[in-house]
Amino acid sequence: MRGYVLIVAIALILMGCESSGDLRINNRTSHNVYFTVNGSDYTVEGGQSKSVELDVDRDWQIFETNSKQYSLDLEGETYKIWDSYNGMYINHTDVDIENGKTLDVYAIPNLACIKIVNNGDLDIARVACDKYINGNMDHPNLVLTNTAIEPGSTWYLQIEGAYTGREIAYVFYVTFADGARMEYPLMILDVDEMFLLEL
Repeated sequence: MRGYVLIVAIALILMGCESSGDLRINNRTSHNVYFTVNGSDYTVEGGQSKSVELDVDRDWQIFETNSKQYSLDLEGETYKIWDSYNGMYINHTDVDIENGKTLDVYAIPNLACIKIVNNGDLDIARVACDKYINGNMDHPNLVLTNTAIEPGSTWYLQIEGAYTGREIAYVFYVTFADGARMEYPLMILDVDEMFLLEL
């Protein structure tokens, strides 16, 4: 009888051990954030959060905190991961998920965005801009994409947004496959603002 009780007690302890943890993406921007983890793609709308349960391998050591590393691709329409060590924006990082715990990741806006929805019949062949910083031309005719934006598709690109003491303004140019070009007047885009074109 004592042996039976001991087996039941050990089974209950092992059943109580967690074998998964959660990754929660908290979107603090006003626009979509996209992430990929463990082979699945997710979209988190502006101001929302999304949790994903991820397996963590057990090692059967009851008093040890287990964790597993996952590859995380994360970017938003007005957000990219800033790698302060290398001084650059990146789309990928690794995260450690611990048994029974939630890892919170916050996407806080740090860029502006241009987004084009091509509802027309022609490819958009090129998107370019003139960029101004504090009223001075910084980049004339800066090509944002030469890759065709096909009918029925959506394209976006994060761009530098204005913030206190640094005014960023753009004139955008959209060129269609037949050579027609549209020009959009000078506009200031703050961090977390989007210039949306539905053509």
